[in-house]
Amino acid sequence: MHRLGMFVLIRLVSMELRTPRLVGPYAPCVGNLEVYHRGQWNSVCSSRWDSAAGQVVCKQIGCDSYHTTSANSIPQETGPVLLDKIQCKGTESSLSECTLSPSGQQTCETGMSVVIFCKVEQNVILEDGGSPCAGRVQARNFGTWIIICGRTWDMNDARVVCKYLGCGDAVSASGNSQFGSGIWLMLNYEVGCNGSEEDPWKCELKQLAHSNCSRETEGAGVICSDHKQPRLVGGTDRCSGRLEIQKGETWGTVCDSHWDSLDASVVCASLKCGEVISVFSGAQFGEGSGPIWQDVYECQGNETILWSCPTTQTNRKNCTHRHDVSIICSGQRRPRLVGGSDTCSGRVEIMFEDTWNTVCDTYWDLQDAAVVCNQLGCGAVISSPGGAYFGEGNGPIWNYIHVCIGNELHLTDCSIASWGNHQCTHRNDASVICSDEDWQLRLANGESICEGRVEVYYDGVWRRVIDTEWNLNEAEVVCRQLKCGSAINIYNHSKFGKGTGPTWITNVRCNGTEPFLRNCSFRKTEQSPFVDDVGVVCSDHFQIRLVDGGSRCAGRVELYYNGSWGTVCDDSWDLADAQVVCNQLKCGQALNATVSSWFGPGVGPIWLDNVNCNMKDSVLWECLVGQWSESDCNHKEDAGVICSDHRAVRLQDGANPCQGRVEVYYNRTWGTVCADSFGKAAADVVCQQLSCGSAQSVESANTFGSGSGQIWLDDVNCRLHDTLLWQCPSSPWGQHNCDHKEDVGVICSELGPRKTRNEGDTKNRKTEPVSENFELRLAAGFNNCSGRVEILFNGTWGTICDDSWDKQDAAVVCRQLNCGHPMLALEEVLLEGGNGTIWIDEVKCHQKSTASFNQQRPPIFFIPCIFVILLIAVSLALAAELQRSYQKDNRRTQYSPGSFSGPVYEEIEIHNVGASPDLHSNSSLNKLEYYTDSELHQDDDIRMQNSFTSFDAEFGREYEDVQ
Repeated sequence: MHRLGMFVLIRLVSMELRTPRLVGPYAPCVGNLEVYHRGQWNSVCSSRWDSAAGQVVCKQIGCDSYHTTSANSIPQETGPVLLDKIQCKGTESSLSECTLSPSGQQTCETGMSVVIFCKVEQNVILEDGGSPCAGRVQARNFGTWIIICGRTWDMNDARVVCKYLGCGDAVSASGNSQFGSGIWLMLNYEVGCNGSEEDPWKCELKQLAHSNCSRETEGAGVICSDHKQPRLVGGTDRCSGRLEIQKGETWGTVCDSHWDSLDASVVCASLKCGEVISVFSGAQFGEGSGPIWQDVYECQGNETILWSCPTTQTNRKNCTHRHDVSIICSGQRRPRLVGGSDTCSGRVEIMFEDTWNTVCDTYWDLQDAAVVCNQLGCGAVISSPGGAYFGEGNGPIWNYIHVCIGNELHLTDCSIASWGNHQCTHRNDASVICSDEDWQLRLANGESICEGRVEVYYDGVWRRVIDTEWNLNEAEVVCRQLKCGSAINIYNHSKFGKGTGPTWITNVRCNGTEPFLRNCSFRKTEQSPFVDDVGVVCSDHFQIRLVDGGSRCAGRVELYYNGSWGTVCDDSWDLADAQVVCNQLKCGQALNATVSSWFGPGVGPIWLDNVNCNMKDSVLWECLVGQWSESDCNHKEDAGVICSDHRAVRLQDGANPCQGRVEVYYNRTWGTVCADSFGKAAADVVCQQLSCGSAQSVESANTFGSGSGQIWLDDVNCRLHDTLLWQCPSSPWGQHNCDHKEDVGVICSELGPRKTRNEGDTKNRKTEPVSENFELRLAAGFNNCSGRVEILFNGTWGTICDDSWDKQDAAVVCRQLNCGHPMLALEEVLLEGGNGTIWIDEVKCHQKSTASFNQQRPPIFFIPCIFVILLIAVSLALAAELQRSYQKDNRRTQYSPGSFSGPVYEEIEIHNVGASPDLHSNSSLNKLEYYTDSELHQDDDIRMQNSFTSFDAEFGREYEDVQ
């Protein structure tokens, strides 16, 4: 009876062990062993365990074969520890077939629990190193990919990996995440190899003393001797230049004798640089240094990395660095022309994220098309027809608005205004037709297409012109051929930078009357001596921009002409003129044509006056009635423009400026953003745009309340490269299926926008205490450093009238609020209107004003400019009274301003402008009393001319345009 009972007891205990599991971040095939025993999960003491039981566990949980057993310290918070010994033969299918023997121990003497490593799809790879023989060490042997910790990684470990991969011997071993951090979990175990193992899984695994190995800084890396990786050096970007190949750890150039376009196409593909454009021999991007690899690559063109191409050896003894091969690839975001008669005409398509996109023709223009012709090596642009001229494409539509000058070398050199807010179908696919004729000219890297470095198009490539004796005769021919007027300046130094293409001609000699540069005498050269490219400035080079408005679609109008930026006078300036500017800049409709230097005075020449545009004008300089630079204006009359695509973003109704409901300013109106599709990526864009750090969370309307009015954006889907909210793809502006209950909010990591100040501003800044009766704030703006100016006076918040308000007045406000320098002094119509009292009107500050609004204690407060006016008025009155006093005392001495005593102010009474709608700032100073050391007298005999003259000499330079 007793024997039977004992048998049953052991069997029941064993039945409870039928459910093991491995716990931890690498589960299910790697982790701390736990077994179910007596109704709960138990860790297993390492001293009671052997490899035979490990084989059974791996088999039972479906993780193929057993690899090894390790041990981990038992944390205090763990559950019970199984102290009994589990005895297996290794052939059992589950732990239920093994026996459990009591150990008689009360504690685990080792203090370590069992960790099991099971094998699953054993593999080791080197990632992100440019070939299978270099990179970050990643292993897949335990059911998931893991990154190997490099804290103790050495050359013995690296040799085993290189041997296992068939990559020769190891040439370097790193443990500092040299090849990036990767995306997988870090294995917090030490790999210990002696270098003789054939398989890295036969090396010892030992837990790290500190199990917090950093994926960002401690990942293991290896470079093997069979590693090959290309790069392009000396070009305009990483997708053009002299070819260099790394073998092991050594970089060398490539001999051009056996290199062809198929080999080059694999280089472009491996560098993610698109398609091959050109292959050059003769060190066109300069001679390299170091070894010259003479391998003959036999690529088929469909390989993804150069390492995959078979090679043979050659021994061309006369190959020097003068024979270094060079490559130009199209690059990412590269264009192509499809459906035309050749590769230089057709429908525009742009490669982005490995997908070809057609281009919407709404804002596509001749300048954009010229850059496509430049990049494709197709000469000069002839036309850019829209309306799917070469047939409709398919796939996604590239709806970005490019802003190109026309002389950029790549489409990526053009700025992107925003994601288009218009509906586009393939019926709107844009097209380009290029000339593809030899001896086309262009001026590169200037401010317009009529200024820059001279380059000649020949045999499908833009080539350099070098000449130490380049003069106005040659420049005149260039300007004539480009229809850019006459030459006004020349350069034979590096003003416009060094060209990237091959050298083509030198010693050009013209008499100045030739119609084309090819009609002049010249000498061809394929060498690249240390001579700079020639440059030209032609008379008809124009460019336009808006400055100091806070975005590219608002600001002071400036024109680039004759080599200088200048402004436009506001005489006759109106919305028709402003509309031409907005059209030129692809900024939508003109909302406001500002005058009187609204965006601050410019500098330099005033190029245009009395501009008179109509609907047919496409560029501003076509509207000129008179001659360039003929005006009777000064910079206080500089014209400005605000276009409808002027945009801003803010966070409203949060606890600080960096959290709240997302609102966007567009078309003169603030509106909200719908939460549909609005995720963390979009929130990050908003926070970064506001200098508020990164996004912490995306909130619903319940958090910050519902907005009102317009809902501007819906279905916002931002990507990693978007930096402005309106660059993100979305539904067309104003089109949505939401209500304000779906208004999205954002909480950013910062409490307020990060500000930067010049060092000098920080050193010289003085902080004044704010009186209890007077405070200053900016309300209804994007953050605490933008908005409507409001003043708290006599316990009431009121506003300031915008009559004569300009950037100089705004500078005083910014200084007082410690907000740096003013970016834009907005007029009332651009922000939500205030309510209550209007405290001040006709504010006039000059550029040197440094005082703050609250510089004196109550019951008075001073605007710095009012203080200047009062000082002048007091000084004038003092001068008059002293003159009368001198005359009464029969003094015959000449008036001297040095005899004045300093005025002492007793009372200034300020009337509230808001008390009466008819009240103006001219009457806001009601009473002024003053004293001097001498008794003041009244006299009807006033003879002040000399006094005024002397006074003006002393004080007349202290202010500007006091009204």
